[in-house]
Amino acid sequence: MIDHIDNYLKWLKDNMTQTEIEPGLCEITTPFLDRHNDYTQIYVKDMHDGLFKVSDGGYTLADLSMCGMDFNTPKRKELLQQSLNRLGIKLDEKQEALYAECSKSELPSIQHRVIQGMLDINDMFYLSSPNIKSLFFEEVKLFFDSHEIYYSEGMSVMGKSGFSHTYHFVLQRNKRNPQRFINLMNTVSRSNAERIIFSWGDTKEARGNDEKLIVLINDSQKINDSVVASFRQYDISPLLWSDREANVKAFA
Repeated sequence: MIDHIDNYLKWLKDNMTQTEIEPGLCEITTPFLDRHNDYTQIYVKDMHDGLFKVSDGGYTLADLSMCGMDFNTPKRKELLQQSLNRLGIKLDEKQEALYAECSKSELPSIQHRVIQGMLDINDMFYLSSPNIKSLFFEEVKLFFDSHEIYYSEGMSVMGKSGFSHTYHFVLQRNKRNPQRFINLMNTVSRSNAERIIFSWGDTKEARGNDEKLIVLINDSQKINDSVVASFRQYDISPLLWSDREANVKAFA
C-alpha cells in the first residue's frame, strides 16, 4: 500500500523553495495556492535569541482588505481573534501580519500552522459579494444552535507527521454517530481539498479509530464537482450547505 502521508510530505518538500532576502530573513514559497492561484509565501526571521518568527508578511489581511473584506466591526474582529486562537497564532496589529514565534526545533510545525492559518482565514473571511450579510462560519454556528446541535470549536489534533491540525468543529460520539470532526470549505479549490485530505489522513494515522470527517461546503456559487468527489476517495463526507436541513441527522 502507498504511504500517502510520506508521499505527500515528499511532494511538499520537492515543491517548496526558500530565498534569503537578507541575513537572518528567508522567504519560503509553498505549493499551496490562494484564491488568485498565487503560491503562498511565508517569512522566517532569526531573532538571534534562540527564537524564530514565522510570518505571512501582512499578506493575508491586506489581500482581504483589497477585496472589500475589512475587520471593521466588533463581530468580525471577534471571529478573527477566535480563528487566531484556534490556530495558536498571533496578529501584529501594527503590521497587520499573522505570526508565531518558536524555537528552532518547533519551526516545522509552526511553519505548517502559519500556512494553515493564512489559508483558513483567507477562505473563512473572503466575501465574494457585498450582498452577503454574514460569514460562513457564523452561519454554521447559528444553524447548529438553532437545531440544538452541541459542538466544540477549534480542536487541535497532533498527526502522525508531528504536525498539528485544527478542525472548525467537533461533534461528540452518540448512539447513532461516532465522533465527527467538521471542516468548513468556503472556497472549493483543489489546493484547499488537498490540505484537508492530508490533515485528515495524518490525523487518522495517529488516532486509529472510527472517527469521521465531514467537510461542510459553501455551495452558494458554482462548485467543482471533481474536487467534492475527491473527498469520498479518502472516506471523507462532503456535505453541501444547501442540503443542511436534509442532513441534520448527520450532525445530531
